[in-house]
Amino acid sequence: MNCMNELSKSLRLSQQKKSEHRENMKRIEKKELEKTSENLNNSILALRKSVTTILLSLSALILIIITVLMVSVVYLNVKSQESKWHECKSYTVTKENKVFCLID
Repeated sequence: MNCMNELSKSLRLSQQKKSEHRENMKRIEKKELEKTSENLNNSILALRKSVTTILLSLSALILIIITVLMVSVVYLNVKSQESKWHECKSYTVTKENKVFCLID
């Protein structure tokens, strides 16, 4: 009878230790998941910042290209107008300060 009591106690202790071990493992897994989740969130934030920086850089580059193209078009337009002015024999300026080319 005493032996049965000892076996019963031993079994209960064993089950209790198993239960405690499972609980400890669950806590450890939960902490690991929280750390992984936090690391993932930090990575996502860093990625968002990088994408924002890249988009801002691309926007600035596009604005620079558009500006250069506009300046080039204006320069070429002025140059083409200059070549037309050279064909004029004389110029007339009105009271409104408008210049007209007189081709004879």
